[in-house]
Amino acid sequence: MIIVHIKHFLNQQGEEYFGKWVSEVADILSDFKGFISLEIIEEIDEASESQLLLRFEDEPLLRKWADSPEHDALVSKLFPYQLKPYSSQTYQVKQSFDD
Repeated sequence: MIIVHIKHFLNQQGEEYFGKWVSEVADILSDFKGFISLEIIEEIDEASESQLLLRFEDEPLLRKWADSPEHDALVSKLFPYQLKPYSSQTYQVKQSFDD
């Protein structure tokens, strides 16, 4: 499994729009092979960015999403609200200890 931690740095209007935007992203992602989940997360001590955790089955399927026109169109909807470009870190799950 691949996990992507994404941080969006948005102005107040962007933060207000973020939940609606994520709902739209989730609707579109549901049609992409390999999509597992999308979650809005928040740091406990400091809620200064709009953050997401995105899970995909594997890296090739994640790349198909990241390179898609749908991805580009959705990301461009946040451009007017950006204080600086978003950042992301990608992780591969090596071993899981879930029940």
